[in-house]
Formats: sequence, C-alpha cells, structure tokens
Amino acid sequence: MFFAILADNQITQPLPSMTKKIVICDDHILFSSGLTELLKKNTDKYDIISFKDSVSCKQYLQQHYADVFICDLNIDNIDGFVLISELRKELKGTKVIILTAYYEDFLIQKAEKAGINAFLKKETEANELISVIEMGTDAPFY
Repeated sequence: MFFAILADNQITQPLPSMTKKIVICDDHILFSSGLTELLKKNTDKYDIISFKDSVSCKQYLQQHYADVFICDLNIDNIDGFVLISELRKELKGTKVIILTAYYEDFLIQKAEKAGINAFLKKETEANELISVIEMGTDAPFY
C-alpha cells in the first residue's frame, strides 16, 4: 500500500492500488466465512480480513487502514452503530457498509444520518454487494 506524503510530513489516505483491503465484522462465523469466499470467488482484487468479535476488529482498525469496512448491526452484544461511531476517526476515508438481517426504515435512516455509505440486507446478491464495494466513498447513500 502506498501513501502520499505532503510537504508538512502529513500522510494522506492510501493511494489507489489494484487491491482493496476489506475488513468484515460479523459474529456469525459461517456467514462471514461464506461472504469472504464469495468475494474471493468473484474477484481477486480484494484482500479480506474477517473478525468474529468487535474487540479484535476495533483493535485492528485502530492500527490498520481499510478501504472498505463491512459491519453487522448486532455483533457480540454491541450495536454496530456504536462500533462504527467509536471508530469514526479511524474510518475516515473508508467506505462503511452495514450488512445485516435487520432491515427497518428507521435503521436505514439512522445509517444515512451517521454518514455510513451503504445499508444492505444479508440476502443481497453478490454482484450488488461488489458494485457497492466498487463505488467511490463520495457516491450517494445506497
């Protein structure tokens, strides 16, 4: 991964590369394993790291950049919105996607107000998820 260094020695977000680093946080191991395999099967452009608990995921993201963060809403007794809020500084420049079984209008509105990039059902087709992953972080809420 390459970074641009500005004149005042500040490091910017990573420069575009051929692969995207995707971090998945979902405590349903079978689902996250299946999602990882599905994404790897459809493209070789993703470096995927999956966490089954919010604590390990949070520690990782506090030390490493991710291009995309895919998060469930209910992870080992923590609200996904809370986790995303706690990581807001670390997730600057990262596409944040909520992928959940809960699909209520008030949750979708909450996600949009929180600046999350996309809110998808776990039943979403692979090609739709990949399209959302490939959208720029400045794309409208999906």
